[in-house]
Amino acid sequence: MKKIKLMHLDDLYDLTAQQIINTSVILENKQNPEKIIGLSLDVSNLSEEALQQLESLIPQYQNVQKVTIEKVQHIPNSILGLPSLQELVLSCEHPSQEMIAGFKECTVLKRIVWHNLRSLPSSFYEYTPKLEELWFKYSTLDEIPESIAQLKELKLMMFERCKIRKVSSNVFTLPKLKAIDLRSLGIEEITPLTGLVQVSRLREINLSHNVLKSFPAGLLENLPKLKELWIVGNKITELPEEQIAGKNYERIDLTNNALKVFPGFILEQVKKISFFVLKDNQIKEIPENIFALARQKKCFVKLENNLIETVSQDVEKDVEKHRGLPYPPPRIDIKDNPFFVRKEEIQNTTYRLLIEKQVREGTCVEIASGEYRGSGVLPEEHPLKNRISFRQQCGKCNSKNIFITYAKFTVHLMSGDVYWDYNYHCNKCGEKDDSSYAENN
Repeated sequence: MKKIKLMHLDDLYDLTAQQIINTSVILENKQNPEKIIGLSLDVSNLSEEALQQLESLIPQYQNVQKVTIEKVQHIPNSILGLPSLQELVLSCEHPSQEMIAGFKECTVLKRIVWHNLRSLPSSFYEYTPKLEELWFKYSTLDEIPESIAQLKELKLMMFERCKIRKVSSNVFTLPKLKAIDLRSLGIEEITPLTGLVQVSRLREINLSHNVLKSFPAGLLENLPKLKELWIVGNKITELPEEQIAGKNYERIDLTNNALKVFPGFILEQVKKISFFVLKDNQIKEIPENIFALARQKKCFVKLENNLIETVSQDVEKDVEKHRGLPYPPPRIDIKDNPFFVRKEEIQNTTYRLLIEKQVREGTCVEIASGEYRGSGVLPEEHPLKNRISFRQQCGKCNSKNIFITYAKFTVHLMSGDVYWDYNYHCNKCGEKDDSSYAENN
């Protein structure tokens, strides 16, 4: 396909000023219609006579691939009949049934972009079966209806600053659609599947920041290739085990919903789950074996800012192991839960007393901001233990009886890159060594 270079009819002749008399002369003297592959029209102020004149001129543009029409209520048949027309950009609030019926003349139309749409006859989908891309911008629709199932060639469906109250589940089973983004549309309801549906190629669904109160019935049926499900910022209270168990989802994100019970079947029955995100919910308890299940599946579970009071010892140990390290995260992340907050308060008090003791004894003294030197302290007692990944045993004899004698941690003011280095000595074999790290290497 040729690269689209949008040409404006206003550059050819002033149709908006209704200079129809001069139109033929200007076209003959200034432009070769065969070279034009894009037209942009504003027909809102044209008289009936001007529209007729326009319709008689359009057929000259046999190579036009893209047409943009502002504030249109009727699309001239000559535009819809252009043999090379692949993309149509429209600004129209309430297209008529007659206007929609004209789309059956578009034999190669692949992409439609609708602006400011307020209603759309369901027959639209019947007349555009070869459509591959459908965009809605700044539009408010009551629903995406069941008849969308007729768009069997659709590969991309996008919404920009739209409001849509109801969506048919048929949209998720379009056979060539691989991803669909339905974020922030104000969706209240997803209607169940209707009629005979085809198995979908859909790999990702994003329903975040809508007003769904329950998990849509039948949403996940006939979606064998689905890998990612995002339903952030809704009002979901529970997950349907019968829809999710046994599937191959890799990521499920239910951040900021109203879940009160941890859905343990996700880790037990979802085969390839690697990220399960439940931040900002109301979960109070997690299973005793959650760490073992997550480790077995190689899954990271995000549970920040819930209401968790107690955790198992293996979860607690894993959190301690990763405390203060930017990466990797703990297998079960429980920051900002009641348990974690209490633990932090206790540890901060204990650690402060330890540092005061180290300074008094001269084993670890801060000589500059982020820089410490002394006779040596254990790695787990060093003030920078949450910043630096200290080695835990001697590199020569593997003894754990090692002491950190010098350590420095800095962040570059301009790039934000992290740098650190430290020295240690082994009390068993006498080995002395150092280690360093630079984030940009």
